[in-house]
Amino acid sequence: MYEKFDYGGVLMSKLLDDLKFRDLVYQQTDEEGIAKLLENESVSIYCGTDPTGDSLHVGHLLPFLTLRRFAQHGHKTSCLSRWWNRNNR
Repeated sequence: MYEKFDYGGVLMSKLLDDLKFRDLVYQQTDEEGIAKLLENESVSIYCGTDPTGDSLHVGHLLPFLTLRRFAQHGHKTSCLSRWWNRNNR
């Protein structure tokens, strides 16, 4: 499903290993169960954002890059965005 890539001499094909390698996993429960789920089933995951902030930085990009990783591994991803009029809150 997903090609193996060489990240500094480390070959990876499993999503969870890839996310850990990139320091995108801080803590989790049932690591074995999550790994089995991600390897054997297609899960749905979403990310929401508010694009009306005063500034954007590279930290805003990380959730979307993580969604891309999930999509590359065959999972269903969605991006949610809501435009607010600052005068009508």
